[in-house]
Formats: sequence, C-alpha cells, structure tokens
Amino acid sequence: MRIFAWSICFLIMNPVFSQIASDSIDYESFSGFTLEEALQSLYTNHQINFSYNPDAIQGIHVGEVPEYIKDTAGFLGWVLENSELDFEYISNTYVIFPKSEVERDAAESQSFSLNGKVFDKLTKESLPFASIVILGTGSTTTSNTDGKFTLMNVPSDTATIKITYLGYMPLEISLKNHPAGTELVCELIRQERRLPPVQILAPSHEILQIGERSSHLTFDPTKISVLPNLGENDVFWALRKLPGIRGGIDASSGLKIRGGASDQNLVMFDGITVYHIDHFYGFLSAFNTNIIKNIQIDKGGYTAKYGGRTSGVVNITGIDGNKVNPSLTVDVSSLSSSVEAELPIVANKASLVFSYRRSFTDIFQSRNYKNLFNNIYNSSIPAAGGSNRNVFDGSSEPTYVFSDLNAKVHFIPSKKDEIALSYYQGSDDLTMKFDGNTENLRRISEDQTTWGNKGGSVKWSRMWNKRLFTYGNYGISSYKSHLDAGDSYFFIDSDTAILHIQR
Repeated sequence: MRIFAWSICFLIMNPVFSQIASDSIDYESFSGFTLEEALQSLYTNHQINFSYNPDAIQGIHVGEVPEYIKDTAGFLGWVLENSELDFEYISNTYVIFPKSEVERDAAESQSFSLNGKVFDKLTKESLPFASIVILGTGSTTTSNTDGKFTLMNVPSDTATIKITYLGYMPLEISLKNHPAGTELVCELIRQERRLPPVQILAPSHEILQIGERSSHLTFDPTKISVLPNLGENDVFWALRKLPGIRGGIDASSGLKIRGGASDQNLVMFDGITVYHIDHFYGFLSAFNTNIIKNIQIDKGGYTAKYGGRTSGVVNITGIDGNKVNPSLTVDVSSLSSSVEAELPIVANKASLVFSYRRSFTDIFQSRNYKNLFNNIYNSSIPAAGGSNRNVFDGSSEPTYVFSDLNAKVHFIPSKKDEIALSYYQGSDDLTMKFDGNTENLRRISEDQTTWGNKGGSVKWSRMWNKRLFTYGNYGISSYKSHLDAGDSYFFIDSDTAILHIQR
C-alpha cells in the first residue's frame, strides 16, 4: 500500500519538478527568436503551458542566451528582466502579466552616485570645468581642474549623461551597460571646422561660455586665431573684446575690468601670480597662446580664495601635455618666433610641456615693428611742437627684446592622484641711445631697462571618494624692474666730458 501511495505522489509531482528544476531543454537555441516564437516552441515541443497577452509581448526579442540558463523560470526571468512584464508559475502554467505601478515606481526611485573623468580622446588631456547633466532631470555638475566629477542622486542605471565642453563635440553616454561602481570614462572629440563642397559658409565661432555664477566667463583659447589681430595671436588682445573688459587709450593699459585699473586684477597662470602681464608696453600679453588650455574670467563677485585684488580675476590653465604621442610646433610672426614641445615621459602617466618664445626685433626690424615702436614712444615722450619723432631715423636705433618660457611636468601616479610642476619666466629688455647736439654742447645718453616675472608652482589633487575632492596648490613668483641710465655732456668737437649723470 505504501509503495502504491508513493507512486501516485511521484506521478503527480513529476510535471511540477520537470518545469521548476533543471531540464534538458537547450535554451541557447532560442537566441535571436522573438519571445512569442520561443514560447510557441516550448509549448509545441515540450508541452509547457503559458498564459499571456500576445500584444503585451509584441516586440520583445531574445538576445544571446547565457549558458547558465537551465530552466524555463530562469529563461523567462532573464528575457523579461528589463521589460515592464513579470511572470508567475500557477497550476502548471507560466502566467505572464504587466508589473504593477508600485513595482515600477520602486525601481525608478532607486538612485546612486556616479563619478567619472572628462578628457580629450586623442591626447588624453584632462578637460577642466566641463558641463555634465543628466538628461530629463535638473541634475548638473562641473568637472574639477583635473577633469573629474561626481554626480549625486542619479535616478537609475538607464539614465543618459550629456557632457559638453567648449571647442569639443557634445557627448551622450547611456548608463545601461556601464558597470556599477566603476569610473565613467568620458572621451570628447574636438570639433573640426569642415566646409561642405562647393559651398561657402560663414558660421559663428563659439568662443565664449557664460557660467551660472554671475560675471563668470570661460574663454576658448583655440579660437583666438579667428579674431582680428595685428600679426600676433594674443590672449589679452582677444579678452579686450569681451563685454565689460577694455584696454584703455594708452598701449600700456593691460586689462581694465568693469572700470578698474590693470593692477587691480589678479592674473594667475597654473597657480603662479603674474604681476607684469604684458610685453612691448602692453601691446602683447606675457603668455604664449599655444600652451593655454582654459581661461576662467571673473568680472566681479569672485570667491574668497582669490584675495588681494578689487577688480577682476583671470585664471589661466596651461596644457598638461600629450601623454600618447610627442609633438613639436614652431610659429613665426612679424615680431617673434616660438617653439612648443609636448613629450610623453610615461605613456598615459606622465608628460612634459616646454615652450619658448622670443622676439627677433634686435636682429630684424619689420615695418610693423617700427610703426608700433614709434607710436608707443611718441605717446610716452611727446616731442616739442607736437611733431612725432622717428626713433629709427638716425645712427642710434633702439634695441628691444622680449621673451617668455614655460615648462610643466604632469604626473598621474594613481587613478585618484594628479601632480603638476609648473615654471614660468618672462622678461623685456630695452636699450635706448641718444647722440645729438644741443646749442654748444653734445649729449650722449643710454638707458637700459629690464623688467619681467618668474615663478613656479606645484599642484596636488586627490579624489578621496565620490563625495570628497581635495586640491592643493603652492605658487611662488617674483617681479623685477631695473633701470640703468647715464648722460654725458661734451663741448662741441671735444672728447672730454664736462658733466656725467648716472641714475
């Protein structure tokens, strides 16, 4: 009797166990089927019962079925995982039905934090102050000076992130296939200026980005070449064209922000305070445009970390250098020539940037240089009777040279740390000579003037976790200005000095 009872129980439970336990069906063979085709095959060939609405499963396709799928319940759970459908095994039948609103709302309400880094896809150069937004929400953030960012309260792992940076193509990244807990890699591609064939266009150049903070601007230095200039691509010449900034009447005015004086501005290059910010008495800035990555301008209302000035802040960030391929650039203009080198020291880890610019006005004086020098000289030293003097019309021509040097080593010892060492030096040297007669006296004078800056900085930044980022920068700089001048007076046709003045 006991044997008969166990036999009846086994016959009753066998259909259930055959569907719930592992069976011998090859579920990988359903890869590429629609869900309805797969269910029809399971019913026809294996007598597995299903209950569903054909319209509800319309459009659901079976992807590449993993090897670990060994039963029907696991197969249905895997296929319906990212859909709005669910299933339940009731009375030897798999019933497929829509998820309740409560389940969908609970799934959508789960949020998490996301950290990532924005950099140039070609050179691996980090892109600071990039804009990151979660599409469909009001959540936004900005990358730090190393291109790193953290987004809090990301609504779901299927959200889409949009990254924008001045001069680069916008990038949209879906988090659907992004592994949880890993850093989001955002590689931006620089915008290329391409014209369609047999068509001439005049597109506007997006060189300025206005930030959310009042009076805060971001300037794209790569677009300086498209602005009008007098033979030199100069960063301050471009900044003077922005609203609220002007150069003033005289050539040595620098930058006047919101009506303030030039010496009331704080100008920094990679954390180095630069006191004398121009060459050629204000005609050129003291910074080589080719090695500038980003320019942040605050025309008022800047944060407390910028102290000691009352007008504006110009914060210039230099490039970190190409960590993939070495490059060498040589530029020649009507006043100067420059060379820029980017050398990878350790691939994707460390790089060196070197830049040197020097004028050749002590060797060759172009017409442009002479006209500029005469205009500056006559506006500073008016001649008697209001007539302009040509300082190059005589035996004693002035000698003028300016130069600037930049060097930077950028090192990434780990995914959380970045270290940068920067050096800057700029100088101007002017020699003015005069040899002429005044009544019965002959006057010989020579003025030698040297002025400029030099300084260095070290920066260390660390991303401790998704919520904490620290940034430390120490910079030191100095300014020099030296004048060595002398006047000697002689009787006409005499080599004996009757008066010598040294100052």
